[in-house]
Amino acid sequence: MKVNSSIKPLSFLKRGVRRFPFASKINYSGTLQATSEIEEIKWLNYADQDKISDVDKIIFDYLPTKELLD
Repeated sequence: MKVNSSIKPLSFLKRGVRRFPFASKINYSGTLQATSEIEEIKWLNYADQDKISDVDKIIFDYLPTKELLD
């Protein structure tokens, strides 16, 4: 995996911990369902910022710039 060196560590993480938020786009056919490891599957949009983590907020801010999130 190629890592963009311009990505800076997030200020709310512990010193020395680096996280690289990313999203991927895939084609899938089938039925998505929760399993023992996943309690709930829910489609979110930009208006759902109050339901997501700080890292997800960074991703949600980026996706609309590429027309990948409503």
